[in-house]
Amino acid sequence: MSLACQGIAGDSDDCADKREFDPETTTPTRAVVEIIADLEGVETLELPPLYSTVNDLLGEFASNPPASGANVEITFTYEGYRITVYQTGLIEVE
Repeated sequence: MSLACQGIAGDSDDCADKREFDPETTTPTRAVVEIIADLEGVETLELPPLYSTVNDLLGEFASNPPASGANVEITFTYEGYRITVYQTGLIEVE
C-alpha cells in the first residue's frame, strides 16, 4: 500500500485519504477505482474489477440514493485498503 499516514489538513494522526467525488457526474465505483489507482501509481485498468456485489451495491447507492437524513455509508476492502463511501460524495481510504 502506498497510502501515506497524513490527513488532508496535514494531521499526522489521521491515516485516511479523504476525497470527494461528484455523484452527479461520477459513479462511486469509478471514483473508488480512480482513487486506488492514484494511490498505487497505476492505471485503472491495471486493477482487478470490484466484486460484482460491491459494484452492484455502489451502483444502487448512486442511482437510488437514500434520503439525505439517513447518513448512509458503505465500508468494504479492496486491494488491501479499507474504503468507506459516504452518501455525501466523500470517499475515505485507509
